[in-house]
Amino acid sequence: REKASAQIPLGDRRLDLPFTEKAKTLEGKMVESLGGLVAAIRNDPRLAEFLYPVVIVFGSRVKGYGTEEADLDYAIFVRPRVGVVDRIKIQRFLTQVVPKELEGKAVEFWLEEGSHGLRIRNFLNPDNTLADSTWAHVLFGGAWYGEAASIQELYRNLLVDYLNPQAARRVWLEEMEKDVLQYRLMHSGYDRYFPKQGRVETRHAKQIDGSSAFYDSGFRRLATKLFVTKVFLPQLG
Repeated sequence: REKASAQIPLGDRRLDLPFTEKAKTLEGKMVESLGGLVAAIRNDPRLAEFLYPVVIVFGSRVKGYGTEEADLDYAIFVRPRVGVVDRIKIQRFLTQVVPKELEGKAVEFWLEEGSHGLRIRNFLNPDNTLADSTWAHVLFGGAWYGEAASIQELYRNLLVDYLNPQAARRVWLEEMEKDVLQYRLMHSGYDRYFPKQGRVETRHAKQIDGSSAFYDSGFRRLATKLFVTKVFLPQLG
């Protein structure tokens, strides 16, 4: 914990900051790496045929509680009418051009044509790198990087269905609530950077995982603050 705390300035450990503030951590080598990947997708005909020159970077590094050693989570967009049989080929080409700073497999949004533009293809038995239409926390909680025209195309043709009132409440708002209150805090952000302020001290503590951050009084105060300011109050009226 001391090592991780030394790497991130105190002001950057604010777990209650808006995502737009956390996205400002995209600096230096991280941006260079993303730019290199986007350029490779755009200029390499093997990849340009299959992928949009757009990357979304998301996860703990962007939100401010990941360490320097944490993987940089990123997502790519597969063009409509690309067959699943080409997936292995796409992954092989990517491994040849991905900068070393972007380790690990990319999350893949496979797109298809819908009645009002583009939509995300849902697979019956996806692995953990195949996104589906409920992964709105990546679409809306990540930082987009890439060719401006392609980003605008995806904004217009892909995100519009998430912005109508019914879909927003049913799908992506629920995912965003989960991301803010569960993943951001209960993952490792709070426990990594904040001192313990009291845990459950009973003879049944082990059975309920009483050492987890969930039972810490400081965590519960911060979680309550986030819920009231970012989830509950905006729905009133």
